[in-house]
Amino acid sequence: MIYESYYWKNELYKNYKCLVNFRNLKRIKNESFGNMEKAIMMSAYIIRKLNDAEKIPFTFIIESIKLRRYKANNRVIDHMNFHRINENYQLNNGIIEKCKWNYIFNQLIHSFTFSPIFDKNKFCGILFNSDFSKNKYLYYLNIKDIIKIILKISEGSIVEAHYERECKIDHDGQKVYGNIHLIKAKYTYPINFNLNTIVEKSMKGIIYKRDKKKRY
Repeated sequence: MIYESYYWKNELYKNYKCLVNFRNLKRIKNESFGNMEKAIMMSAYIIRKLNDAEKIPFTFIIESIKLRRYKANNRVIDHMNFHRINENYQLNNGIIEKCKWNYIFNQLIHSFTFSPIFDKNKFCGILFNSDFSKNKYLYYLNIKDIIKIILKISEGSIVEAHYERECKIDHDGQKVYGNIHLIKAKYTYPINFNLNTIVEKSMKGIIYKRDKKKRY
């Protein structure tokens, strides 16, 4: 269980900066690729843990976003050929579908295929799937969406919450109480924090700077 979410959200912010820097590197080294992978995979894990600990509104991870899905070809995909993406998947027949963030996070945490995509030498997204979905589909996710969900969570705080305890009626007609759960939460951000504007600037290499005096 996470007690103090500040430290976890601070790691998300560091991962955000890592991804913005990676997008704007002129020369990419192997270490940079490794840092990018860790930033995305660890962000997925952190966000899932924050949700499990009810430190963020649960609506964040059940929100759906659009990504592109590619169907797998009829062949065995394993550690010997996972890099042959063009042979493993029908990249010319991708379709747009909506996926919830909790599904995407699980795919990233259990990732099997994980490949950065570049457009005009700029990091623009990732191709990925999990060890559970690798023989069915490959997904493409825009880096802009990744940056947005990271900042959406790292830079806010719950200031108002409503909890309810489970209550069921047993066979004898008696109330049986269970666990308590977060039902609704108000998540607020620093003054003048405009998520969409910050994300657009981040895509251009302008890193959002936190107020060092504020604990998020």
